Amino acid sequence: MKFNNPTIKLLLDNYRPVWSLMYANHLINWDTETYMPAKGVQSRSKVLADLNLAIQRQLLDKEFLSILKQAKEIKDLNIYEQKALYYLNKSIDQYLKLPAQYISEWSELIAVTSVIWAEARKKNDYQLFEPYLAKIFKMTRQRAQYLDPSKNEYDVIFDTYEDGMTTRELDNYFSNLRNFLNKIPLDSLSHKKYQDLEKEGYSLVKMQQLNAKVLDFLGHDPERFRLDVSTHPFSLFLSPHDLRITTRYPKLGFNTSLMPTIHEFGHALFASNVDEELESTPLWPDTSYALHESQSRFWENILGRSRGFIKYFIKDLRSLNPKFKDLDVEDFYDFLNHVKPSLIRVEADEITYHYHILIRYEIERALLAGEIDTKEAPQYWNKAYEKYLGITPANHIEGILQDIHWSFGSIGYFPTYSLGSTLSAMWDHELQKDLNLDYEQLNKKEIALINDWFKTNIHQYAGMYSLEESSLRVCKEEFSSQKWQSYINKKYL
Repeated sequence: MKFNNPTIKLLLDNYRPVWSLMYANHLINWDTETYMPAKGVQSRSKVLADLNLAIQRQLLDKEFLSILKQAKEIKDLNIYEQKALYYLNKSIDQYLKLPAQYISEWSELIAVTSVIWAEARKKNDYQLFEPYLAKIFKMTRQRAQYLDPSKNEYDVIFDTYEDGMTTRELDNYFSNLRNFLNKIPLDSLSHKKYQDLEKEGYSLVKMQQLNAKVLDFLGHDPERFRLDVSTHPFSLFLSPHDLRITTRYPKLGFNTSLMPTIHEFGHALFASNVDEELESTPLWPDTSYALHESQSRFWENILGRSRGFIKYFIKDLRSLNPKFKDLDVEDFYDFLNHVKPSLIRVEADEITYHYHILIRYEIERALLAGEIDTKEAPQYWNKAYEKYLGITPANHIEGILQDIHWSFGSIGYFPTYSLGSTLSAMWDHELQKDLNLDYEQLNKKEIALINDWFKTNIHQYAGMYSLEESSLRVCKEEFSSQKWQSYINKKYL
């Protein structure tokens, strides 16, 4: 039993309705991005606002706060009870500081804006999206002021994703990473010969079959996982037994469907392996977002781009297009691992991917600080791509409208992709020590061993440990990008 103290048990019993409201909220959000007719957002936004206000009322209920006060005075709590209490206190502190009117207005705004974003992206019309984006950044600044007016606004917002991590730490991380990236001979790597399959079409039926086979190979349980289609792939976790992931099927480039499928599986696998005792507690489903991204990026990059993975699915890959029938493992490997500057983040190689994140980090910090406004943002976006990658978007779809995150109000999320990518190499280092894996040859037995390793060391604990705590606990060293740099040097340089 993880929770033994009777007061903590009583507190968690009273927290259960909050979890149920969050469950309903997540389910509605999943439907919004998958099956809801566009005009349904008019009513949907009001429902989400009411749900979030109900969560606030439940958490600030006098009886609930009285039990919480008693729990705070207990001295001999175990680590699970301490952590649950910590995150519950943090959540309540936020709801105490945020006015109900703000929560209602914010909930309605982001429900509407995600639909506006999809329409703007389809039409390549940034002006349609811009007024909503401006309001999102304005309200995000307001949120930071409500929560802690004494701190840097980005520090306050980023703490939502990485507990305790500051912009100073982020700046140091990106500075070190940028120094490494700038030494990589991108021009030389990008001119290596390879079969460019990015502009080749594929059979939709064969692609759907391949995604299904890949998920089965990686450990997907069809009774717990569900795969759907959305404009921007995402994953959502209702319980360890109800995991929703989506992918997409662009007309060209099988990798633009395959890699998102593997990426979102990594998220869902994490959630599926959480100890069920933690499900309806403050430790579920949120955790360090970098920790979560380290899972998706591990499966996507270290496993999904490996020779062993390609060998296992070589027949399926060849069947996607008649032009692929004579391609061998090395042809697909070279394509999936080719390094070159590109415009689309989710299609970027392992190395230049970090520039995509750095660009977003710099722009959203400037927008949040009011150093630039949303009308100017596309210009800054394009200049940043020219600066870091030497390329410029031809339109907003391959530029500032490519990501859904800001429309969700997820300011501060992007750095977790970079943090998670580098952290994945730290996990790989430990995996190799413990299991002596051979990524040149993969089978279901080895995949099961990897799954078990992650479940034992990371997944079962859900939101128990921060990025830094996880690094110290599993790897016995502080988090840094050094292991990832070694991984890149060995693989590419």
